[in-house]
Amino acid sequence: MANRSYQWVSTSLLLLALFFFTSSALWAQSFPPKNLGAVVNSECAEVNPVASITGDTLFFSRMNHKENHFGLDSQDIWMTTKKSDGGWSDPVRLPNSVNIARYNALYGVLADGKTFLIGGIFDKKGENWLRRGFSFIKKGEGGEWGKPVRIKMPWYSWKDEGDFTTAMITPDAKYIFMSFASRWAGKRMKMYVSYQIKPGEYSAPKRLKGPFKDFYHAESPYFAPYDGRLYFSAKRNKTDRDAGALYSVAPVKVRKDSLRMSPKDSVKFVKEAMIEWKDLHKISDTVNSSLWDSYFSPQPSGTFAYFASLRESFGKSDIFRVMLVEERPWIQVKGYLVNARTGDLMPKDKEIEVRINGAPSDSIVMTDATFFALLPLNQKYVFTAHLPNYTSDTAVVDVSGSRLYSEHEVRLTLKSLPYVRISGALVNSLSQTPIPMKNKPQLLIDGNPSNDVKFDAAKSTYTVDLPFGRKYTFAVKANEFDAIPTEVDLTKFNEFASLTQNVPAKPKLDNLVTLKGRLIDTKTGKPLDPSIEAKMKVNKVLSDGFVYNPKDATYTLKLVPGTDYDLVPSVHNYYNKLEVVDLTKARPRDVVTRDFYVTPLEVGQSVDIENIFFETGKSTLKEESYRSLNALVEFFQEYPNVKVEIGGHTDNVGSAATNKRLSKERARSVALYIIEQGINKDRFQARGFGPDKPKASNKTKEGRARNRRVDFTIMEI
Repeated sequence: MANRSYQWVSTSLLLLALFFFTSSALWAQSFPPKNLGAVVNSECAEVNPVASITGDTLFFSRMNHKENHFGLDSQDIWMTTKKSDGGWSDPVRLPNSVNIARYNALYGVLADGKTFLIGGIFDKKGENWLRRGFSFIKKGEGGEWGKPVRIKMPWYSWKDEGDFTTAMITPDAKYIFMSFASRWAGKRMKMYVSYQIKPGEYSAPKRLKGPFKDFYHAESPYFAPYDGRLYFSAKRNKTDRDAGALYSVAPVKVRKDSLRMSPKDSVKFVKEAMIEWKDLHKISDTVNSSLWDSYFSPQPSGTFAYFASLRESFGKSDIFRVMLVEERPWIQVKGYLVNARTGDLMPKDKEIEVRINGAPSDSIVMTDATFFALLPLNQKYVFTAHLPNYTSDTAVVDVSGSRLYSEHEVRLTLKSLPYVRISGALVNSLSQTPIPMKNKPQLLIDGNPSNDVKFDAAKSTYTVDLPFGRKYTFAVKANEFDAIPTEVDLTKFNEFASLTQNVPAKPKLDNLVTLKGRLIDTKTGKPLDPSIEAKMKVNKVLSDGFVYNPKDATYTLKLVPGTDYDLVPSVHNYYNKLEVVDLTKARPRDVVTRDFYVTPLEVGQSVDIENIFFETGKSTLKEESYRSLNALVEFFQEYPNVKVEIGGHTDNVGSAATNKRLSKERARSVALYIIEQGINKDRFQARGFGPDKPKASNKTKEGRARNRRVDFTIMEI
């Protein structure tokens, strides 16, 4: 027989392993072992698997193989390396500089990854076996092997008189566990431990105490740091022919980090530790078979182990790998969000939330109309999708009781609510303002009132859900108003949507104020050219009550008294100046005269921005300026290629320097407000002219007021 290997990991990796996995391999050994296959195993006996620190190389002992150093009736160390596809390469025998004796074994690797423990004590040249014992041998960076260096261990060669030896060394080199028979040519093996006194020197082997006394024979000790237990193979009585079952025990004295102790305390501690053991457990029956099982070596992560067994082998014993717990302890779920009507993936602009068991989950990663999740094993998951105005079916992934990684695909189908949500206001068709509550407005659908309409009388606004696929006629019933039927066409809709639809009604003419005047071209100072068409926006909406005569550029407009209006002409390729018309004190049938001014869009044209107000001596805009500025924003939105210079101007009161600074800051405040509404900043320049460009005499109060202004000049179209 042969040796043990041991892989060392940092404290952080151990904690991570403990977090994900149980405290021992006891719970999880319910997975079936897998033979490493005919590439690694042969008709000969393969035993004693020892993994390298990195896990990419597996050393093992092969018995009685024709390619061994001494051929038949011998045992040599072989090795195989892991390939990129997860398989193993064809094994190669280590050179004769390592396989020196007739019976060779590798018992473990130290934390440096290049120092190995092998069986035997050799001459100074490292060419001839002298006696039983242990030696260190190093592997160089180029793959070459050095000469074995003997380990001092008093009484070992006198005590080990049996046919076989098994052993392992912990990577920190503090302990060597071994099993051997003390009787000449004996086969009844007991387990021992030797502690490090100083590098290269170990104590005499001491027999382990605890549950081992209940076994007739025990072999192949392996101390696993991830759970702090000692694994071994044993049989309880002499009549168990070749049967070896796998067990584990825990130390009575918990192992501490002796590296942090003083040399004296460290030696004292290792001398006392690892002698007495308790808490005997048998490893699960998926690993234990009715035949011989031995050399069980859990790897540092605690997720899998190697061992040797006679079960279903290619001849003699083979090397197996068994998963202790799933290395990927989760399931992978990929989901698709499907439109029930079309069968296609949902549109990318839909912000859909996928929920697990009815709640949002951080485990869900959304990518347009697909999602991805990694979820713990051993649970049942119910997936649903949440999107306003859609219903979703469910998809169930039930992995309760499962301990194996698996991949799943699910489809969640979303079905639109079968209607369109229409909202808007009941408005005066002339002023585009809400119809007052005193007029008792009511929405009629196809000539009838509907209980499904949610109506806010104070604001004269409504909301109603109507099935798509047909046309509807909306109308307003209100005192002193005539209905204007409005068609709402829902035949083009096949999924839920939100639609805004104001419903107009025309006020009876006897109750209106007549506004009249002309449209003046500021460039010529004359009425607008007859060839140019003109309309009027009332509170940002084109008015049906605006009557325009292009021959003399005159107009009439009917408006409801009792409020004020934002009126802006709509003349293409002109800057249309906002006029605030106050009819709060007007009476029905009054006639109000007001001219409107438009400026052609030409480079060099300048326009005063009226109704702009600042705090005294400052550049801070007052709130009453926003009405005029918002109209200016609409102009820049309508003509996206226009670039302007915004100029600030003052009267001549105060120093010229102060006035220029203040005028520039005010110009910048106006530009900044427009930019903050989403207009590109590259379209603006801000300059301060101070008192340099007066429009009137500064000798009068009225003249100084005209000179304090902000204007803009068209620089590029």
